[in-house]
Amino acid sequence: MKLLHLSDLHLGKKLNEFSLYEDQKYILQRIIQLIGAEQPDCVLLAGDIYDKPVPPAEAVVLFDDFLNQLAVFKVSVCIISGNHDSAERLAFGAQLMSGSGIHFAGSYNGQAQQLVLEDEFGKVNIFLLPFLKPAHVRRWFPDAQIESYTDAVAEAIAHMDIDKSTRNVLVTHQF
Repeated sequence: MKLLHLSDLHLGKKLNEFSLYEDQKYILQRIIQLIGAEQPDCVLLAGDIYDKPVPPAEAVVLFDDFLNQLAVFKVSVCIISGNHDSAERLAFGAQLMSGSGIHFAGSYNGQAQQLVLEDEFGKVNIFLLPFLKPAHVRRWFPDAQIESYTDAVAEAIAHMDIDKSTRNVLVTHQF
């Protein structure tokens, strides 16, 4: 199984009030070329897609264009929210896009989203675990002792249905 991993795109970022839009547009085009050349089975986008929870409109349009280009390749795409993203905004339209092979895990709902892919060697379970704060996990497991980010991630992983007889990949964005 060939996976291409990206994270921390920070679309919409400015440095000293200078927009990085053109640079980000360029690098996303290079990534599209790389995907065309490498033909991965799945593209993993591990959080911080945007630089701010409410990104500028041009960043949203840029990401939308990137996703549309990815859809042409008919490659599975897995996207999780990071600490800079608004989980709910990032996952807007997720149910609709899953039909095109683009899978979002925005907000944590007590379980990691799971996508099962298959190749000539069998199944690969891809678990999508968005950025977690301890309060996010305590909501679903009120009896658990969750004091830190590490505790939160450990509790979330403990509740994943991991089949140790097959290949498993965890996509997450944590401190």
